[in-house]
Amino acid sequence: MRPVIEFLLIGLLITTSAVASEVDRATPPDITRYCTAVLGVDSGLDYVQIVDLNRRGQALGWGYLGEGVEVFLWDRKRGYKFIDELAHELEVPARAGAAFNDRGQIVGTRSIGPDGAFLRAVIWKRGKGLRFLEPAPGDENSVAVDINNRGEVAGISGPYPDASAVGERSVIWDRHSRVTVIPEFPDSTGGQPYAMNEAGQVIGANNTPDEVRGYIWDRETGLRAIEGVMGGGASVPSAINDHGDVVGTSSSYGSQHAIFWSEETGTLDLGDLPGGIVLSHAYAINNHRQIVGNGTGPSGGEAVIWDSEGQIHNLNELLIRDEPDDQYLHMLYGRTINDAGWITAFGFDTRDRRYRTFLLKPARLSSTDTNQFSCGK
Repeated sequence: MRPVIEFLLIGLLITTSAVASEVDRATPPDITRYCTAVLGVDSGLDYVQIVDLNRRGQALGWGYLGEGVEVFLWDRKRGYKFIDELAHELEVPARAGAAFNDRGQIVGTRSIGPDGAFLRAVIWKRGKGLRFLEPAPGDENSVAVDINNRGEVAGISGPYPDASAVGERSVIWDRHSRVTVIPEFPDSTGGQPYAMNEAGQVIGANNTPDEVRGYIWDRETGLRAIEGVMGGGASVPSAINDHGDVVGTSSSYGSQHAIFWSEETGTLDLGDLPGGIVLSHAYAINNHRQIVGNGTGPSGGEAVIWDSEGQIHNLNELLIRDEPDDQYLHMLYGRTINDAGWITAFGFDTRDRRYRTFLLKPARLSSTDTNQFSCGK
């Protein structure tokens, strides 16, 4: 049986946020079949991770080169463009390039001071170099997490980040680099943002003595909780679209459920694949409310997509496998999805078990045969 979210999302598709553009309101891209390309194998890097995918089909990623980390922009026409100002040897790789917008602004984090003792959030743009974002008053370090097309940046301010997250505060910098601290729940020991949208809404989580509590915040409405499912437990949001729809994961008693949240619906359980063990995560959502993540099936972990009606699909069953090498690909999770339906996914080749990042692009449907798909060039 389809999850309850399907029927609620059908109604939600009728009404859209004023933030979303006309193209966002168009018919969602078809998800019947996908063409596959491997990212990173021709980059010269030892390992590649894609962290963001924008509306223009550009991907932001990082990879290892010797002892250092390189940050790059990729698109199908120009290939890899390395950002020398963001290359480094000291920072945690995932912080080097965290996100980018359609204007070509990239946010990341750099080490500063003697022996890299402090961190600074940075914005990079071609021709303008790096701009540093200072922490909130009283704090020593800042970390950038996301940026929207208005140039607003969500990030962390506080002590040097560690696994405990104690003392970390969620902040937002406006386009003039002025910092605002996002409020926390009364029992919070620290907070981290995970994403923001074009309206300046920020999602993240507060650590409390008993659990992790997801939140959504904006300047007009303030701080609100994103509750978990199963009668409580942790809730960790991962992505938000321009309508204010949020996806993430709810955890309780060893079980993890992909969730959807909106003002109209509250928190809903997205479910898992048939035959799965209800271990699912939602990592990204586009403005058509198509969601990617991972779930479980009879054979184990699978990359999945929930369509705009809330129906879950196994991405491995939707791949076009016309070439011999395509037969051995297995996608573990969907990482990002843009409004054109392009997906970045993480998986491996079953022959050598080497992990890789893939680009999945909706296939072309034949104009004469409704069952024939083509990838073209």
